Amino acid sequence: MSDRVEQENWNSLDELEALLVLRCHKLMAQHDLISGLTCYH
Repeated sequence: MSDRVEQENWNSLDELEALLVLRCHKLMAQHDLISGLTCYH
């Protein structure tokens, strides 16, 4: 499985969901960066 969300030929919706969950976890681990970019706690 590629780690690019832009890919349009996922094997299943479960595969797409797993990728999106992984991306969300990566973003949540960058709290200070996201907070600084958005000016939102």
